[in-house]
Amino acid sequence: MLIIDKKDEHTDAITEITERRRFGAPVACRTKWIAEFSYPLDSRRNLLVQLSDLVILCLRRFFEIEGGYKPDAPEVVRQFYAECFLRLHQRTPVKTLAPHKGAANAALNALIDSACCRPARNVARRYGLPA
Repeated sequence: MLIIDKKDEHTDAITEITERRRFGAPVACRTKWIAEFSYPLDSRRNLLVQLSDLVILCLRRFFEIEGGYKPDAPEVVRQFYAECFLRLHQRTPVKTLAPHKGAANAALNALIDSACCRPARNVARRYGLPA
């Protein structure tokens, strides 16, 4: 899942990454299926977009707390977002990024890897939740 918050200054970079992954990579490394393209959509009229917004909000809040950006968050809030994260994480079949092979994709792989949020180990134990 790639979460993109629409900002005009990133539009060209997002388009370039999408085009390169689909058409510029070697045939064996190309992205074969794209479920959604980034485009503006009114979430009040589309219930699945509201659901995806909720999932993204929960993940974002958890990673903000994990990253130390919300040090004053009450314990009940910290546990709520940790529980949301654990439930989503357990249902995610693939938990790592698949890098594209080849020297031409090294910079792109490094960029995507550096932007990827990862939780610390033992989240359940740290927040006192059942694993």
